[in-house]
Amino acid sequence: MSANPLLEAALQYARQGLSVIPVQAEGKKPLHEWKDAQEHPAGEAQIHDWWSQYPRSNVGIVCGAISGVTVVDLDGPDGLTSFKELGLPTSRVVKTPHGYHIYYLYTPDLHTGAAFLPGIDVRSDGGFVVAPPSQASGKSYEVLQDHPIVEIGPIPHELLSQHRNGTAPESNTAPGWVSDLLAHGAPEGSRNNDAIRLAGYLHSKGHPVDIIATMMEGFAAKCQPPMEQHELRSVIQSALRYPQKQAAVRIDGAPQMENLGDRYVFRWPNHNLVVEMGSIHRDHEDIRCLLDLYREMEDGSRDYLYGPVKYNIVTTGDRTGLTRYLKD
Repeated sequence: MSANPLLEAALQYARQGLSVIPVQAEGKKPLHEWKDAQEHPAGEAQIHDWWSQYPRSNVGIVCGAISGVTVVDLDGPDGLTSFKELGLPTSRVVKTPHGYHIYYLYTPDLHTGAAFLPGIDVRSDGGFVVAPPSQASGKSYEVLQDHPIVEIGPIPHELLSQHRNGTAPESNTAPGWVSDLLAHGAPEGSRNNDAIRLAGYLHSKGHPVDIIATMMEGFAAKCQPPMEQHELRSVIQSALRYPQKQAAVRIDGAPQMENLGDRYVFRWPNHNLVVEMGSIHRDHEDIRCLLDLYREMEDGSRDYLYGPVKYNIVTTGDRTGLTRYLKD
């Protein structure tokens, strides 16, 4: 038996049919591209190889169909209060540095990132959770209750109905990664990316620039190495170039499509929403690229929604999805 408890935990999870990945020590970032782990679980040889390279890495469990689990993530006191109010059964419960993870059998109707009650969101297809005995922010992930997941089954319909109906208000609780960065700063190697991410989050929540600067100064001083003032100013100025958060709008129904030759136009008349899409050919692939995203106003003008942001657009059957990415 290995003397490394993290390796042993990863192997044990794999033997239970869970897809595992190595995650940054004392953090939550995957240590390599993990798309393949969403389709093919790593074997024991691969797991041994990972933990020989990164012996202190945390253990991540890929959620969704590949592992047969959907995890409810309770963040802070809001999450625990909201979950208790639902009165739902629990199976495997893990205490995290900032809340709890509740494991259920895979529930296809719920999607990763669905935040439908204060302090509660979901990890399913396309998401992962950090698992015991990992550590972050100097605190351990611990199993509090280890009832077999199969005895509980998928997430009950009471929770699904809350998600589908969209009845829950948005949580004001900051995500765990925000609390981590504000409390501990960023490690060497991810400092600049974490700084931009944090400043962008604070700006998106509507904080004025003086508050952002004050919060970011504390973060900058704790980074490894600490950020210089001119670096911090540059990060904040970059974040301020993007619009602050707008209220989310649920778009129902399939769009009307019009082919204009050089572009396609998708319209959702009930929402006055228009997407104009063209194509870029690269390396023999047809990369579909969003050109414009706006609302058509009564006077014929266009209300552009997201400023300097482009989107990839992907169509599958009758479903249309947008993936956001920043302009070059």
